[in-house]
Amino acid sequence: MRLLLAGLWFALAAWFLLGSSAGREDVLGELARAPKINPLELSTEPLRFPLTDPPHLTLGGVEQRCSDCHDLFSSREPTPTTLLQHRGIVLDHGLNDRCYNCHSNPERTSLVLRDGSEVPFGESTRLCAQCHGTLFRDWERGMHGKTLGSWDPASPDFVRLQCVSCHDPHAPAFESFTPLPGPTPRHPRPQGGRPR
Repeated sequence: MRLLLAGLWFALAAWFLLGSSAGREDVLGELARAPKINPLELSTEPLRFPLTDPPHLTLGGVEQRCSDCHDLFSSREPTPTTLLQHRGIVLDHGLNDRCYNCHSNPERTSLVLRDGSEVPFGESTRLCAQCHGTLFRDWERGMHGKTLGSWDPASPDFVRLQCVSCHDPHAPAFESFTPLPGPTPRHPRPQGGRPR
């Protein structure tokens, strides 16, 4: 009996190791035809680095806070106009074309919710949730956005990126792109049949 089991074990091991050469050639052929993937497309880094609290930019090698300029002069009326100072901003956020829909007019270090309450830049996702409720719900559940470190929210390694880590809040739509290819099956399906 032991001899029979040992022979069967070796036969199965040889079958798994050697398999059919036709199946292996199919898999190798599929791998050769698969599109080449740029390693940068697999990066887990955020696409953008949002402003922190208090918000600041580095201009000419000097760190500038929003209030450094906005405390010196009054801002224009909240009507859609061509930006004179913030020329790098392209405002393409649908019907949301007024700066003061999101930015606090009197306090430049804050964002403003629809009810008039101010939130810090670090909590900008609360601002996005006011208009994008369905996406916010999906983001909370992990179906939209990017989660890093761990899938368990109780884990200390769990990190869920904010909306502005991927989307430019002034022009949030992504340009169209080609998705990465799906996984290649290790054992190809036979023509017109079920998997082996």
